Amino acid sequence: ANEMDIALVLQNPLVQSLYAKNAVGLVNLIRAVNVESASGFKGSVGSGRQLDALMLRAEQFYDPDIPAAKRADWPRDIAAADSLWFIEGVAAAAGADLEIADEEGLAIFGFANPAASPVCDAVQITYVSQAYNIQNLDFELANPFIGDAIVELKQPLFLFPKETGKIQVRYFIDGEDHLRPIGLWVKMSSALRDLANS
Repeated sequence: ANEMDIALVLQNPLVQSLYAKNAVGLVNLIRAVNVESASGFKGSVGSGRQLDALMLRAEQFYDPDIPAAKRADWPRDIAAADSLWFIEGVAAAAGADLEIADEEGLAIFGFANPAASPVCDAVQITYVSQAYNIQNLDFELANPFIGDAIVELKQPLFLFPKETGKIQVRYFIDGEDHLRPIGLWVKMSSALRDLANS
């Protein structure tokens, strides 16, 4: 939709390239969600039963440090080197799968990290109970001449309706983590009316 094109033009050129490289997968995701919803895709100005696409925000995900609570923001204190869940579903136990509803889909193409000193260096995605290979997050080497710490996933994550997934991150040192995913959440417009977690 034109509105999404405008939103992407305002993004960093490296982020724009992630969306362009994954355009085919994104169209397939939208088509799959559209089949489940039996509605049209309106883009970022959808209403009612039309589909909408929203760039990812912290409030859309569960907080991996507080069971059954939504994230308030991306920054997170890391106490020591460890492998911790970054994106997961709601459950009392850590590592629960994020379950995608019938009329939504999630796409993650890469990660940004605006921290002065990144504390993470690898990520592992689990898609429908199948663990992907480890993917490095070399933020110290990423785009050094532009100054933007953005890393593209060599194997992006597309969660279609009724599928599950989760993401675990390797933290190599303690400190404050600012890792955030780059992607889109496709939902029914009627499900995007709660400012706190839409």
